[in-house]
Amino acid sequence: MSFRILLYHGVYPDDLDPGSRNGSGKHVSATRFEHEMAFIACHFPLVSMSNVAAALRGDAELPDGAVAVNFDDGIANNLTTALPILERHGVPATIYVSTGFIGTGRRIWSDTLENAFLETAAGGLDVTIAGHSFTFALTTIDQRVAAFAEVKSHCKLIENAVKDEIVTGVCEALGVDTISHPLYEFLDWDQVRALSRSPLIEIGAHTVDHVSLAKVDIPAMHHQIDASVGEVTRQLGQRCTLFSYPEGQAHDYDKHVTAHLSDIGIDHAPTAIPGTNVIGVTGPYDLRRDFVGFEGRPFPLSTPEQESVPAR
Repeated sequence: MSFRILLYHGVYPDDLDPGSRNGSGKHVSATRFEHEMAFIACHFPLVSMSNVAAALRGDAELPDGAVAVNFDDGIANNLTTALPILERHGVPATIYVSTGFIGTGRRIWSDTLENAFLETAAGGLDVTIAGHSFTFALTTIDQRVAAFAEVKSHCKLIENAVKDEIVTGVCEALGVDTISHPLYEFLDWDQVRALSRSPLIEIGAHTVDHVSLAKVDIPAMHHQIDASVGEVTRQLGQRCTLFSYPEGQAHDYDKHVTAHLSDIGIDHAPTAIPGTNVIGVTGPYDLRRDFVGFEGRPFPLSTPEQESVPAR
């Protein structure tokens, strides 16, 4: 039996123009999301990640061609914009939250970096941090977007501590230390609980600080997993059994990560590697997810009668 997992992050209301802040396509518009949820509700059997986990254990069966919907991070518009659409079309979803950002005012490093490049008054950047040099002209929006994309891509490939040092140093060099745009806002725990009260929504963990688990040492990796799973359990009053990898590429998790997840009773985890999953073939800690809209990727599902899905 095959199944697909659709990965979203944010859904912004149609009256909010994200402009250059959504250069990667991490967020999709409410109109696009509505279209896609209506489409999958009409054409595919819909399942939760708990259904997927049961099937992977051999405790249940999934209908062939099933689709699950996921959200990573815990962005505030998951409640205000995405949930009403999910409820309108009866689509179950799992929301994986990075607990260190829930109700704290903190922002994920990539959003902080993007905001700094877009908000700086500087006309350029020429800085060396921890042996990594960055030189960019920043006089146009296109230059700023391109510079952010290059620094972000570089940071995704290096150790977490060095990445944090670079992000802090770049933001200081650009003279931007605040971030307030609604696209970057996170849920608080009352809002997470409100989401969890919907019969369509499951809440999972996504580390404390949204770190690549293979790019920190083993004690830090254990803490990122254990503390996030424990906080979701404590805040919701029920054991958290769902977890997804931040970043989610093959170099962002390893055998030490999957062994620890198994040791604490998490028996599966989805990646951000696109593709179809097959029961009995795809490993439970290597589940594929299609990141919808990211870097201009088209909607990954189709039927012969599908109408075109708007790009934004």
